[in-house]
Amino acid sequence: MSLKSTIRAGVDTAFRSLSDLVQIATFDEELVSGFDFVGGDVNSTLELKAVEMIPIEHVTADGSTIRTKFIARSIDFDISKYSVFTVNSIKYQIESFESYEGAHILTAARLSNV
Repeated sequence: MSLKSTIRAGVDTAFRSLSDLVQIATFDEELVSGFDFVGGDVNSTLELKAVEMIPIEHVTADGSTIRTKFIARSIDFDISKYSVFTVNSIKYQIESFESYEGAHILTAARLSNV
């Protein structure tokens, strides 16, 4: 088994072991299919992507903004394409992230309840 496969298997095991902490985040992805040069419009559709995440830390930095750190499974998921996601009807904005094989660690600020 390659190192990449071993790491991904470890991430799978961790998420299975912590299944009671796993939450499903919904990311909105705009899929662009073309551009209408006559009308000047982008042809696109909105697709929702569900990703398993585990919240690991809640921080209130300035007394009003609640920031949360999450571990997200990253298999077939490019976090750099997104800026906003929703977990349990709460909308978050990604402030920073670190990418590793099989997982992302991201810090996100709570925007609002949707």
